[in-house]
Amino acid sequence: MANNYGLSDAELNLIKTQASRRAEMRREFLKQRTNPWKNASEAGYVFDTALQRFLSMKVTQFEYFTVNKRTSLFGFFVIVVPMFTFGTLIWNERTQREQKIRSGELRYKDRLFKLCVFTKMSGYGFSETDCKIILKQIERRAKFRQEFLKLKSDPCKHSQEAGYVFDPAIQRFLSMKSCQVEYFKPCFRTARFAILTIIVPMCTLGVLIWNDRTEREQKIRRGELRYKDRLFKLA
Repeated sequence: MANNYGLSDAELNLIKTQASRRAEMRREFLKQRTNPWKNASEAGYVFDTALQRFLSMKVTQFEYFTVNKRTSLFGFFVIVVPMFTFGTLIWNERTQREQKIRSGELRYKDRLFKLCVFTKMSGYGFSETDCKIILKQIERRAKFRQEFLKLKSDPCKHSQEAGYVFDPAIQRFLSMKSCQVEYFKPCFRTARFAILTIIVPMCTLGVLIWNDRTEREQKIRRGELRYKDRLFKLA
């Protein structure tokens, strides 16, 4: 019995037919491509009438567009219907979620967007420790916001900075990033960081790819990997 690479006779005949058709089209193209008399006016290029008709149709599509029932239905079902369908789905999903929240079926910690502030959260599925942590975070954010607005609205203190709040920590960080190249010192720590973050990942990725391709090539040569199960059928 002949080796069909794990394919049935019908699939093998289909692949052979496609390969023969590609070979015939390639032979015809090379025959016309190398004919100096037939394609001399096109500078050696093969003039494909079907391809030229398609390109001409795409270029002049706007000029020759006619409004009729078919084009109107196409525009309606391709543009209008998807927009309204998508809007309806979003509206239904948000309405159902709002009803679950108002009826108490959806707990606070299971929500996607926690934008509301509550002082009593024991009924939303949180423990006492979680409630204290959340309340402390809210209080700290409110304190930072109040201090920022106080500094931002001070016309005397920030007149030289055009109203901007000068943060020394952010300024030190930006200065460090800007002068990082000038003050860079090669040492054991920086060399180890470069090796572990640049060279090692590249070599590891290369070894993994090489091992995967070698193993796949061995499976193909031994006949363990069928033709239809290959990722790239270029042969």
